[in-house]
Amino acid sequence: MKGLLIPQTRSDLLGGELVLIVAREKRALIKGFADLSRGASSFSIGQPETVPVGKYAKETLQSLKLWEKLANRIVFAKDTRQVLTYVDSGNVDAGLVYRSDAVALQGAVIVAVAPKNSHSPIVYPMAAIIPGKNLEATRKFMDFLKSPEAARIFTKYSFVPLQKKVDVKSRY
Repeated sequence: MKGLLIPQTRSDLLGGELVLIVAREKRALIKGFADLSRGASSFSIGQPETVPVGKYAKETLQSLKLWEKLANRIVFAKDTRQVLTYVDSGNVDAGLVYRSDAVALQGAVIVAVAPKNSHSPIVYPMAAIIPGKNLEATRKFMDFLKSPEAARIFTKYSFVPLQKKVDVKSRY
């Protein structure tokens, strides 16, 4: 797989946020990270070894000195959607998910955003690949993805646009 990307085209397209969600029944008890130790009898995150959102969640809990306090209450999930389901259904009191996935919540609510310095940056990159069949169309599409119009769409769906122009060299 090495060497398939056109290096000059690789850029960080979007960023993301990690949010604390709480089941409807626990909204009065859990209003932020400080309330988790006493207010959450169960807590869900993605599996840190296999799910990126789980890795960010574990980093956040460790940074906030909550990992050890919550370790025996954690319900691991296969992905962020499963965490949403656990919390939305009330089967788990709270969880950590991407803000972009939290738009699907039915009854649970977002109560806090993980501090940016509490986990690795959440970044969604893009790049053109070799062999590109139509590099001019690729460049135009990548430029559109960095446009204000695309930024509005990404923002609507809770992503954070990271603006930079992309240069696809015609020599590839």
